[in-house]
Amino acid sequence: MPVLNCSAMGCAYNVDHLCNKGTIQVDGSVAQKTDETCCASFRERSSGKNACSCDDTRCSTFRCK
Repeated sequence: MPVLNCSAMGCAYNVDHLCNKGTIQVDGSVAQKTDETCCASFRERSSGKNACSCDDTRCSTFRCK
């Protein structure tokens, strides 16, 4: 499995800045640049020191709306 760096600290799949989800979905059907895409597999961490709320910009940056 390829190594996939992850900066979505509020995601349940982020372990030590690496994505540990086996298969991810990337969204952004009309994206022209990488920053116009998002991880559709994002799942908010339910608790713990890296958790963030739905209003936290760290989360909304990486979550599809």
